[in-house]
Amino acid sequence: MRFLALDDDGDDTLSAGVWHGRLARALAHWRSLAGGGVPAYDALQLSSLAPDLRFLATLAVDGPDFRFLSVGDEITERYGRLEGRYLADQFVGPAQLDLLAAHRACTEQRVPVVCEVTLDDVDLSSRIPFQCLLLPFTSTGNAVDHVLWVMAFRS
Repeated sequence: MRFLALDDDGDDTLSAGVWHGRLARALAHWRSLAGGGVPAYDALQLSSLAPDLRFLATLAVDGPDFRFLSVGDEITERYGRLEGRYLADQFVGPAQLDLLAAHRACTEQRVPVVCEVTLDDVDLSSRIPFQCLLLPFTSTGNAVDHVLWVMAFRS
């Protein structure tokens, strides 16, 4: 897996790494809310991303792990029911460590992160490559305590 984080100096390498319009739309929405910082979680307007809701998930930062709060239908179809579960419990091996590292980069650096990874689907019948955009949010004005997942699956 590889991941890119948006540099603090505003370098737009992240946008160059996004290969799906869904991720680009979500990044533009996040930037419109950010105002130079991390946007407030309650400012997140999922209705503005309505065409892409099937591919979105929200996660709460819970210590060193991330708990799924809501998960779009397309993600559930591919990986099973995730609401209430922890990221570290859902995936195994190197993919798990890579996903956790990408999420931690997002929350600790307080920047969007795009990553590419391949995981087994819910019935282990196929491996699913996808690109995932991780967008940080805060409900306290300080620490990042929520992450919005935006996924694009490769055919």
